[in-house]
Parts: sequence; structure tokens; C-alpha cells
Amino acid sequence: MQYQDHPGEQLFTNFNNLKKSLFRFFSAQAESFKGMKQSEVIMLMRIAHRRCADGEAADEGIRISELSRLSRSSMPAVSQTIRGLEVGGLVTRATSDKDRRAVLVRLTPKGQAFVSAAPQAFIETFDQICGILGDEKTAQLTALTDELCHILEDFTDGLKASKNTTAQ
Repeated sequence: MQYQDHPGEQLFTNFNNLKKSLFRFFSAQAESFKGMKQSEVIMLMRIAHRRCADGEAADEGIRISELSRLSRSSMPAVSQTIRGLEVGGLVTRATSDKDRRAVLVRLTPKGQAFVSAAPQAFIETFDQICGILGDEKTAQLTALTDELCHILEDFTDGLKASKNTTAQ
């Protein structure tokens, strides 16, 4: 069986290989993470470089719901990660002045120092990868992976919906 006959198999194999490569890369970078989980480091980066859709000022923090949307993770998973970051003194939660129902997450000075220093080699590596790929391929890869994430979310939502209707 040739891959050209089954492009889905080739895509699956390529993404599995990418997953393995990323795991090896993250493992090699583990020293710069100072014992933190990868999910915590990524969450800190999202908080530091937030792009709030709801218009909150940058110094206000970011809503957990927005972090959930950006990370494509469930609210409980994001809350658990934030809890670990709070215990480490890297973030704080506070009620929004604009909407008392909203809880905003902010970096503490310790969190800001971590974001500024530790994962810099990580970011520089991805900058180098972008340089090797070039602007056009980087833009294509970014657009295609974003589109793939949306497609997979739609499939997942469809599977969940069909399980719910079958169970009823």
C-alpha cells in the first residue's frame, strides 16, 4: 500500500512524527523550564502575549475563558494549570473591574521574570525554524495548522454530538 493511495495515512504518520519530534524538543528544553510542566510554560506565554478578544486592557489580565479558547483546552484544564501557576507564585487571579463576574489572570513579577528569561531559547529556536522555512512557508504552515485544528474540533464536536444523540 502506497501513501499516495492513502494521503490520510501519510498525514497521520507525519503528525505522529511531528509529535515525537516536539516531545524530544520539549524534553531537551526542560532545563530552561525550571521543573515546570510544558502546559504551564505555554500557558505563561499565552498570558504574557495575550490578544484578548473582549477588549480588556493588557494590564487588566486575561479571562480564563479566553485562555481556554486560545489554548483549545477545556475550562477545567485551564483552571487546573492556572492553579499550579498560582501555587508557584507566577500568576494571580482577580475580579475584573468592568465585569464583576469575570476572573482575570495576570502574571506576577516572578511570572514576568520567568517569561522574560527561561524560555527564550525555546522562542529563538522557533524563530530560527521560521527563518529556515521563510515567510511564505511559515505563513502557509501557520494557516494550515490553524485550519486543521478547526477541522479536528468540528469532527470532535460531531463525534460528541452523535454520542449524545445515540445515548438518549
